[in-house]
Amino acid sequence: MSIRDKNIYLASRSPRRRELLKQIGMPFELLLLRETGVLPEFSRTTLTQVPVSAAGRYALRVEQGLVEATAGEASLSGAACLELAVALDSWAALASGTTTLQPLHAVCARELPALKALLRGQLHYHLGGAPLRTRQVVVETQRLLEDAPPTR
Repeated sequence: MSIRDKNIYLASRSPRRRELLKQIGMPFELLLLRETGVLPEFSRTTLTQVPVSAAGRYALRVEQGLVEATAGEASLSGAACLELAVALDSWAALASGTTTLQPLHAVCARELPALKALLRGQLHYHLGGAPLRTRQVVVETQRLLEDAPPTR
């Protein structure tokens, strides 16, 4: 029997666990793409290597990476891109114990609609249309916790 055939049971329905599950969302997708080597840098455009301007708008395209956005295209502000770059770099330093994921969570929460649109395209392309089961487990677990009675 493989791990995929097993059920996952939560040991606790604590408020802390509920909060941790809420925080996973977009940071999880960003970190997944980064760790698999397909997320471009957010501090410079991919094709030209021109530094991102805080005043600009940028899109994340599968074939081109981070590029200047066209009108009407789902995009992030340059300031958000730069914040993401710093937050992702600070996450890389997490192993040394000098930082937290809080900056990444803050940017993701603020830029949720744009990030959702941009990251879904990336994930769909790189996963070949296969569903991301790990994320679905997190969503279903979060739903279970929301429906659960409060702990004493």
